[in-house]
Amino acid sequence: VLMYHNIVLDENFHNQPDTVSVSMFDEQMKYLYDNNYKTLSMQEFYCWKIKKCSVPEKSVLITFDDGFYGIHYLGEPILKKYNFVASAFLIGSTIKEKTNDYDSNKYGTIGLDIINSDNSSFEYYSHSYGMHKEIDGKKAIYKLSTEELDADAKKMQEILHAEYISYPFNTDTDTYYKYIEK
Repeated sequence: VLMYHNIVLDENFHNQPDTVSVSMFDEQMKYLYDNNYKTLSMQEFYCWKIKKCSVPEKSVLITFDDGFYGIHYLGEPILKKYNFVASAFLIGSTIKEKTNDYDSNKYGTIGLDIINSDNSSFEYYSHSYGMHKEIDGKKAIYKLSTEELDADAKKMQEILHAEYISYPFNTDTDTYYKYIEK
């Protein structure tokens, strides 16, 4: 699994964690392409993970957390160039109807216009609706009740109908597992 957060123009790249410059991303994707890697959808990855199907030895899952619009404006053309797919895990509370025009000096997020388009290299999934925050110094996922976790998941389902979730801050909780196993 290759996990990113954002792609930025080369001149805006300042060694941010989980962020890659557009030229670095292109170089990494070219490496995968030149070395015959297959990019997996989340469904293919999950099927392999639960040992119900096999995937080629040279397989990779490309993921992006948070839904920054740089992945669409800068990453999408690169994914298309190599005929690759990727999964984006979006924060529901940041999703608007329409994606703003690209501005290299701002962090924008992907809107429903892009999510609902049929011509994307991305599949879109949940990064929670509103749990990408801290409450009283602790990650929200650990502070919320079962009812609040349930409401968050339902709110996100209304937007995306997502089959998969990437937990905010790489966390998980037994309470949340109980919810998603229903």
